[in-house]
Amino acid sequence: MMLGTLASGLARQQASGVATLVSANFVTGTYSVAGVAATAADIVDQPGLITANGLEVPGWTPGAVIEYVGDALAALLTMDWTVVIEYESLWNTGQDVILCIANGDGSQFFEMHRSQFSNRRMFVTETGDSEYRETIDTDSHDAGIHRMALTSSAARLSLSVDGGTVISDTSAMDYSGLTRALIGGYFDNETENEFYLRSITVYAAQDDSLLPTLSA
Repeated sequence: MMLGTLASGLARQQASGVATLVSANFVTGTYSVAGVAATAADIVDQPGLITANGLEVPGWTPGAVIEYVGDALAALLTMDWTVVIEYESLWNTGQDVILCIANGDGSQFFEMHRSQFSNRRMFVTETGDSEYRETIDTDSHDAGIHRMALTSSAARLSLSVDGGTVISDTSAMDYSGLTRALIGGYFDNETENEFYLRSITVYAAQDDSLLPTLSA
């Protein structure tokens, strides 16, 4: 699927008031890019890891990070979106690396993870050209299914987890040279905790007031 498909499909959706860039449900096996039906292979580079529980991220394995590809990757690299992710955490220890978007050497990156420490907080941090910002949901997120809605744009970073209150950082952010969007680990390509990614939906950036509904 080519970038032109994303652009033309998005234009049709915006005209009808809908702005879904990418949708992937790894449990039900339904996928689309800009409203056009797609396959799992159009979304991620390792569709063979999909199980009845979702996309299985292998734990603590060198070279095993899963990468977004094609128009799904292109949408994430814009860093101007609202993403809704549902995943199943399997452990109350260790770190779940749910999404990492980075340049080649990792000097600029966005990352969302469930903390390895006993408080099990949900962190989202961004490091850009010369900026840093973060949002932290301080609730404890134990093993089980969780749903996060987060917005990244030049003007704000906002997060809601499991229908909770929105946490925002309105510092400015500027990226250059982002090339990869990863699941399960960072730019060294080694995974951390095993978990199941159940679904991801990428929207055009939404108002913060909608995030608790999207994450509920």
